[in-house]
Amino acid sequence: MATVAKTFSMELRNAAWPSLVFVLVFLVTLPLGTFGRTHRQLINENVGLTSLNAIFVHFGYWWFTAAYFGLIISARRKLRSPFFAYALNSACAIVFQAWFFGPSIVERINRISGGHCVADNGEKRRLTMRECLQCVNCSWIDGFDVSSHYYFLSSQFLLLWHVANCQAPSGRRTVLWILSALLMTIWFTEFCITSVFFHTAGERLAGLTGIIVALVAIRVDLEQSEEIVSS
Repeated sequence: MATVAKTFSMELRNAAWPSLVFVLVFLVTLPLGTFGRTHRQLINENVGLTSLNAIFVHFGYWWFTAAYFGLIISARRKLRSPFFAYALNSACAIVFQAWFFGPSIVERINRISGGHCVADNGEKRRLTMRECLQCVNCSWIDGFDVSSHYYFLSSQFLLLWHVANCQAPSGRRTVLWILSALLMTIWFTEFCITSVFFHTAGERLAGLTGIIVALVAIRVDLEQSEEIVSS
C-alpha cells in the first residue's frame, strides 16, 4: 500500500510540473502583448506555421486520441484506467467548445460579453458563431473570446505527457513515444505563439482552465489505478 501511495504521489507530481511551465509562459509573454498585436500578420502569412496549425491543432484532438491510446495499448503495464481520464477530458472539451444545452460555453461567454454576427451591409444577423463563420457575407464580432487554443493545447499536452511517462519507452513504444514527443513539441510551440500574438491576457488566462481539467482527469486516472492495484 505504501508503494502504491508513493507511486501515486510521484506520478501526480510528474504530471503537475509541466503545467507550471505553461503558466510561466503565460506570465513571461504578458509584456509582449503590444508587439504581438502589431506583428500578428507575420504569423497569419507564414505558410509553415498556418499549415502546422491546420494539421496539428485543428485536428489536434484526433492526433491526441491516436497517440494517447497508442501509448496505452503498447504499454506492458496494464493496471491503468485511462478511459476515465480520456472520457472526463472529452466531456469537458465538448461542453467548452461544442455543446452546452445549445451553444458551447465559449460561445455563450462571447455572446454575453457583446459577441455578435454582422452582415457585410452592417445588419446584425441572428446566427450562431459557427453559422456566422461559415457565412460568406458575414463576420463575427468578438466579445470576450476565451482562448480555445490555450485550453486544448494545454489539456492535450498534459494528458499525453502523463501517459507517455507512465512507462519507459522500449520496442514499438519507443516509436510511439518519439512521435508523441514531436506532437507535444508542436503543441507547445503553438501555445507560445498564441501567448505572444493572439487573444487578450484575460482570454488566455480563461483558456488556462484546460490545465485544471487535465490535472483533475489525471488524478481520476491515478485514483482509479490505485483502487485496481489495491483490490
